[in-house]
Amino acid sequence: MTDQDLNSKLDRLLALMEAQLELSRQSHREERLRRAHLTEEATDLSHSEDQEEEASIMAERSKPVATPFPKFNPRDIEIYILEAEAWFRFNQVYEHTRMINHLGSQLEGTAREWWTSKLRFDRAREGRLFNDWQFFTKRLAEQFNPRNARMEAYNKLLALRLTSDAPGAATRHIEQFRGFEGQVNLGDNELTIDLFRGSLTCSRQEKFERNPPKELWEWFQEVEEIDRQRMLLQQASARHLQANNTSSPGTRLIQSSIPIRRSAAQPYSTRSPAQPYQPSHPYQPSQPYQPPQHLPHSNNRPLPHQHTPAPKGTPAPSGGSNNTCHVCQGIGHWARDCPSISQHTGPSC
Repeated sequence: MTDQDLNSKLDRLLALMEAQLELSRQSHREERLRRAHLTEEATDLSHSEDQEEEASIMAERSKPVATPFPKFNPRDIEIYILEAEAWFRFNQVYEHTRMINHLGSQLEGTAREWWTSKLRFDRAREGRLFNDWQFFTKRLAEQFNPRNARMEAYNKLLALRLTSDAPGAATRHIEQFRGFEGQVNLGDNELTIDLFRGSLTCSRQEKFERNPPKELWEWFQEVEEIDRQRMLLQQASARHLQANNTSSPGTRLIQSSIPIRRSAAQPYSTRSPAQPYQPSHPYQPSQPYQPPQHLPHSNNRPLPHQHTPAPKGTPAPSGGSNNTCHVCQGIGHWARDCPSISQHTGPSC
């Protein structure tokens, strides 16, 4: 990767390995010299005392230089773990339990408190944390490694996927992708295009199989154009549906204007109570006063299927040609209740 911090960590690790390799080479050279002196001692018995002194001196020199264990670095746990692993390999310590216990004893500060709490929880040290080096270092890095915003953004960029072809989804996806890509700043145009193309749905990727764009901004522009066309199509269909819904009341009005067929059991239509009864001839003082006869209340009217004749003297409501008096051609009463008949006949003596 192009991460500068990672490169510096690798450089430090390589320098440490080179120093340890040089120490091992020096120890091998001294070991060969010591063996040569031992062979000379075996052949020359006269100088046995001198050979013993030289052998003791060379034995002291052949011991590897005692390199101290790396100092705990809370600012960079990863490089500290790499240095510790190099120290264990140089000293030929490969048992995980010994490696974990030795590294745990070198921790400081909050890491020391974390290690002590684990010891109190598992005094017998039988858990995986005390017997698996990879598991131990992973937990140690998770607890104390500083937050890397760039790495988090890179992981989110890899996991970003467009899961729907709904209108507007691609535009939001491009905004998220550009936000994460700006935080990571890969600097590789082809890699960024591959990541963006892989994050699209299969149907969107098929549209660019024959002639894919060469620049990242062209990918953004063409995908947004396809999404914009889908949004316009959705808006047009919504307006068309709304126009159909607004035209439906006219259809209901035409249907309501069709006259309803009257049944034979209904002699006349219901008169609105807001329209008062108006006789065809006004009241004259020479005629004897006749109190008006009101229509029965609509609640007392028989049901349409019940054929009950109206009582005599009940004026018929207006509104139909069958309710017209054939004597005076007036409306609103029957012929038997016509006032003109009572005027001609007069009161009986």
